[in-house]
Amino acid sequence: MQSFLYSYRPRAGQESQESVLQTSSANVIVESNFKVYAYTDSILYRAILKLFMRVDYILPNLYVGMLTRESLKKAFKKKITTA
Repeated sequence: MQSFLYSYRPRAGQESQESVLQTSSANVIVESNFKVYAYTDSILYRAILKLFMRVDYILPNLYVGMLTRESLKKAFKKKITTA
């Protein structure tokens, strides 16, 4: 099964109003069946992911869920987009 990897790490010296973004990182794996594995301990990243996906499991540094049609419709109704 094919998977795609997305990784976000703030650049050194990148200024941000959110200190959470400067000290945290997230590795997000989205499989071709829309299963999402997010390796992060950041509360901010988890809150953002929760807007777009159905949460199945929450572990100390792993957030597991799935992108569903309903979860995306719910986010779009709240005027939340990926842009």
